[in-house]
Amino acid sequence: LSLFQNQTIPGYHYDPSVDCQFWGAYGIRDRHVEFSRELEFMKVAAFRLDQPFDPPLRGDGHVLYVGTHRTGGDGLAIHDRYGVEHIHFFEPVPEFFAALQDLVTVAARRRPRLRASLHNFGWGAKQAEVEIALDESASSAFGVVNKVLGATETAVVRVQEVSQILETLRIQGEIDLVHMNCEGCEYEAIPALGPALARVRFLQIATHMVGGGAGLQVA
Repeated sequence: LSLFQNQTIPGYHYDPSVDCQFWGAYGIRDRHVEFSRELEFMKVAAFRLDQPFDPPLRGDGHVLYVGTHRTGGDGLAIHDRYGVEHIHFFEPVPEFFAALQDLVTVAARRRPRLRASLHNFGWGAKQAEVEIALDESASSAFGVVNKVLGATETAVVRVQEVSQILETLRIQGEIDLVHMNCEGCEYEAIPALGPALARVRFLQIATHMVGGGAGLQVA
């Protein structure tokens, strides 16, 4: 898995136009049918932060982490590995946000340089209240993946306009990293960045399958 992730297999190069759909479909099958320990999802996910940033992230920079779920694990990992002080956690689901508050409060006691800001809303092209299907880390308002996986609960969450979010944060100059894992909101939120995208030094996106009907598709 590490060889695939780091593209060190001779003759292999990741092609998003083909491989994203392949690995997405393969992952759905593996996670919920075969339960393969060798290709278990978290083993693949562990590689997503193992590459150094070039140029490095700045210690006094800002990281915007969109879609933190309950633990905000990636935000804490970025702080621990790269020393970025200002981590902004965005999680719209009230239940997940409450857990996130408790965990980050405890984690911050062991990290005196961490400047954590927690926000109980999601990113979007406009301000709205949106009903989402709850399926833990696969909770989404944008696709049919949650229906395929059997989600039965829903929640209403707040979504804020991206430009308004950035204005409220009042970050001067560049934003070191936007780290996004929001189960489909990336297709709406990234275009909504508009000219502000030029201020983002690094953009990390977990892509997701979205669509309608009986099947799945990649947007």
